[in-house]
Amino acid sequence: RDINKSIYYLSLAANKGFEDALYSLGAIYYNGDYVKKDLKKAIKYFLLAADNNSYRAQFYLAMFYLNGVYFQRDITKAIYYLSISADQNFSLAHYCLGTIYYEANHVKQDIKKSILHFTLAANLNNSEAQLYLGKLYLYGENVEKNVNKGLNYIIQSSQNNNEKANFLLGFLYYEAKHVSRDMKKAIDLMTQA
Repeated sequence: RDINKSIYYLSLAANKGFEDALYSLGAIYYNGDYVKKDLKKAIKYFLLAADNNSYRAQFYLAMFYLNGVYFQRDITKAIYYLSISADQNFSLAHYCLGTIYYEANHVKQDIKKSILHFTLAANLNNSEAQLYLGKLYLYGENVEKNVNKGLNYIIQSSQNNNEKANFLLGFLYYEAKHVSRDMKKAIDLMTQA
């Protein structure tokens, strides 16, 4: 691999505003892949990529603002970048927005927005969102209890290889809670966890 040649060609494409090239350069400098880690350059490229609708760069910037990494913590900017990333159907951005609005560590709790974003993420096969919704509906936490809906989401999450969902579903089969006891399924699922 000739990283210098790669960076040269990525830079040419980035200078023409190609979002993938801008994002890739940001990721290269952020991760320190084959080059010395350079956060200043990484942020520069992520900002340019985000301005060119890179949902991945928007997500990175959101995480920087949310966690107070490289920038001062700014929940408004974090939600802004997550929202424009989510508008491009990035499931992880929807999941993070759902978590922010549900857990209310940084904003006023908004269950309706939370459920909306968790549902959008779950519909995009985000296994964490499926598990979160599954538990909310199964136990009736801040939503009307709906065991079938809850189990459905947990099963979807398990089918997407979520280890926590496998364990929970295995436990439900073992305890015969909301499902018929099935020791074989319980053991299979719990050993996958």
